[in-house]
Amino acid sequence: MRRVEKPLPIRAPRFVASAFRRFIEAHVSGGLVLLAAIAIAIIWANVPGNSYNALWDSEMSLSFRGSTGGFSVRDVVDQGLMTFFFLFVALEIKRELLVGELSSFKRASLPLFAALGGMAFPALIYLALNQGHDSQGWAIPIATDIALVSGMMSLLRHKLSGAMHVFMLALAIIDDIVAILVIALYYSGAITLPPVLAIVAIVGLLAAMNLLGIRHVWVYGTLGFLLWLAVLQAHIQATLAGVLLALAIPSRSRLSPQVFIRSGRDSLERFELLAENDSCVLCTEEMGELAQEIRVSASHVRAPLSVLEDTLRNWVVFFVMPIFALANGGIELNTSLLRGMGEPVVLGIILGLIAGKQLGIFLLARAAVWLHIAQKPANTSWWSLYSASWLGGIGFTVAIFIAHLAFSDSALLPSIKAGILIASLVSGLGSWLLLRLVRTGWRPRRSPVSSGAI
Repeated sequence: MRRVEKPLPIRAPRFVASAFRRFIEAHVSGGLVLLAAIAIAIIWANVPGNSYNALWDSEMSLSFRGSTGGFSVRDVVDQGLMTFFFLFVALEIKRELLVGELSSFKRASLPLFAALGGMAFPALIYLALNQGHDSQGWAIPIATDIALVSGMMSLLRHKLSGAMHVFMLALAIIDDIVAILVIALYYSGAITLPPVLAIVAIVGLLAAMNLLGIRHVWVYGTLGFLLWLAVLQAHIQATLAGVLLALAIPSRSRLSPQVFIRSGRDSLERFELLAENDSCVLCTEEMGELAQEIRVSASHVRAPLSVLEDTLRNWVVFFVMPIFALANGGIELNTSLLRGMGEPVVLGIILGLIAGKQLGIFLLARAAVWLHIAQKPANTSWWSLYSASWLGGIGFTVAIFIAHLAFSDSALLPSIKAGILIASLVSGLGSWLLLRLVRTGWRPRRSPVSSGAI
């Protein structure tokens, strides 16, 4: 008897937790702002006078106790502002691992296997095309840009099911986890021992404060700044200080829900008794104190992780990421750029993002379901999943960041950035066209992978 698959129930966006809904909404609008910043950067880079590079490459110096260090404005963005980006992403990942779409193997299994395929295939394609060449760029095509993918899914909201929204966002989050690990382990420089000891001491102190129940965000912020300085001095990517700090941010509140309910109910009952005699909150000092107690209790019942994530969300999505796009998205259109597009490095990145992403995501997802390790999203055909998998080829923020780490002094860097943008554009258009065909009822004579076998 043929086995009937029971689809894994995945909630539509209107039923997801409020934090996950805010995550989607912020990245949708943020993706549009990011696209605008990319367009401005490209136009600005091609304005006569070279004002674009003059600004971002301008040097600054900082002296402290006789030692002087030099850095450019772009360095401030890449090593400073982007630390907040990685802190924010790490906080989102931590929340999803604790209580969200990655909190159990059952929830995470399908996007996990799909993400692994979507990272392995692009890396293998890049390495196959660059045997004996520049292999250090293998990690560039593995990253999926959450903001741009979310923005694209908002345009495709009538063509994608709620289950596919959750699937693709979970996949992009897993991509970020691996990308952070790759940056930490593969793209750091020669590590200096004394700052490493300072890093270990600060991380230990952060962990101890968490265990002792200290929940003041400003305390963690102060130690986080010291951690960032130590990571910078250790010649490790300074942005990883944000990741380490996120791991230490408490996920439990200062006030338990039960205590909040009891104290809140008591305060409200006392407030109600006073309000019977006086309708103005400011007319009695005691009513004002009770209102303040309720406000403080409401702030204490929220976990520092949630508070910091909400505080950073709009700053990161609408300021840090667009500034990063302005600083790194400028591509000067000239003949050397066109010549560089034919280099194996650039071709490996383009083919990795366009072909490797969609094939890796689909094939590993199909294999996981076939092996009964995961379950296909409810009300989703394999052809719809394949069409959506093209969205995985949209990369920008982390891909450009890794490109600067791998090819900071290479003349190919402008061509590499152009290749990332071209591949992202093709992947987005490819997904839109395929999903449009699916909505019209069209199906290929044979599905991307036969329904009977992998």
